[in-house]
Amino acid sequence: MVPTKNSAISKGAHNKAQVLWLDWKLKLGIAIDYPRPQSIGADRLANAAAVAELYGWPAIVVDFGTALTFDVVSESRSYIGGVIAPGLEAMTNFLYQRTALLPRLSLKEPHRAVGRSTVEAMRSGAIFGYRGLVREILVRIKAEQFSRKKVAVVATGGYAHLIASQLPEVTVIHPHLTDRGELELISKTRNRSAVSRSGRSGVLDEKNVFPNQTENLRTERKFDLSGTLIKA
Repeated sequence: MVPTKNSAISKGAHNKAQVLWLDWKLKLGIAIDYPRPQSIGADRLANAAAVAELYGWPAIVVDFGTALTFDVVSESRSYIGGVIAPGLEAMTNFLYQRTALLPRLSLKEPHRAVGRSTVEAMRSGAIFGYRGLVREILVRIKAEQFSRKKVAVVATGGYAHLIASQLPEVTVIHPHLTDRGELELISKTRNRSAVSRSGRSGVLDEKNVFPNQTENLRTERKFDLSGTLIKA
């Protein structure tokens, strides 16, 4: 996730462990339809791979992390790009750091839109304003890419529950989708390596990669055990 640390990681793992770099060259289970694929962040690739595996496609992942990212998987199961906006915490911290009188804010659901104190007014602007931001971007992505088509919208990241639980546009909240995507890609890569070493050939199916999960995948597309169903 931090490219500047890659060389240090490689040196530390030298002759001790195999390092798997999550990038566009890896077999992700999705195609990459993007002008400069090397510029796509590992977390965004993990999200796109995980959402296609768990919830099908087309799909949009909304990741409430340090930055707010929207990643889009097309009807042809291709990663086609997305949107990057300031993260919720970064945005509210900026107000605190750059103004003399505004306090640091704890982020939680406001009681009302019209604040009766400075903190209430800031909280209302942060939470309700951020929901409006997410809703508007989703509306535009759907109109541009998926007009009149059903698309899965999955929210993940630290503030997913706070913001997305009140958004009917969001299908599922899966707080750890990025981690799930990384683990699945590691498992698939190890499985392919084992197949290669054993001299087997052919396409790996879900039973080879996840022998105990094949029957659960259909259910997970509606309700993931580590996520929260928002809308069936």
